[in-house]
Amino acid sequence: KWLPFLLKEIEIIQPKVIIVIGRRTYEKSFKPFVEPSLSPREIKADYVFHYSKRVSKNKFERKFSEVIRKMKNSE
Repeated sequence: KWLPFLLKEIEIIQPKVIIVIGRRTYEKSFKPFVEPSLSPREIKADYVFHYSKRVSKNKFERKFSEVIRKMKNSE
């Protein structure tokens, strides 16, 4: 139900990068439903772990740095 609204927002904002919070959200919602609908396909997408009691601050920051570095290197 929310997909058309998200796609319209992406169309308006025209991001170069989308970083999804949470691996499960990325794998179960974003990749199968949002990513195939993205236009243009040049939008890079990845996830960072959701910072919580189960994910340490170091693990969150390490993944976030990795994603940012990967995005910058692929420009």
